[in-house]
Amino acid sequence: MNKFTFFVALFLCVGIWGCEDKEDTKNDNNDIVGTWKCIGFGNEETKKVKPIWSKHCEKCYTITFKEDGIFEGKSLFNGFSGKYKVNQTSFEMTNIGGTKIGEMGDAGIFIHGIYNAQNCIFEEDSVCVYYSKTAYLLFKRSVFRIPL
Repeated sequence: MNKFTFFVALFLCVGIWGCEDKEDTKNDNNDIVGTWKCIGFGNEETKKVKPIWSKHCEKCYTITFKEDGIFEGKSLFNGFSGKYKVNQTSFEMTNIGGTKIGEMGDAGIFIHGIYNAQNCIFEEDSVCVYYSKTAYLLFKRSVFRIPL
């Protein structure tokens, strides 16, 4: 085999195996980018949302989704971060970590919900982070803007 044929074959192999399916890797996160504030704890069984305690703290109970697929947030005393991925059929949060200082009031439930996120539903004006089959954290887009 001459050198030209070898390099053409090598180029074709790299080209075929090096291509990714753009549909599988696309992160449709543009609509969710920004800061969201948790306004309460929802329950599918009762169809009610319990307002969150200490909702007057602007930076507390927030989550900021960045364009690069990273999110960061704050409870009453703790910070957390992780990765997220949004596409047409799902929204998931993974690799969640952060500080774990004792929390007061609703902050313990909030942090528990973030660290145990199982499923997320994103709509135009709200995000529901389910941490059990029926319990979820309800977020609304925040007027307060945390720098991205």
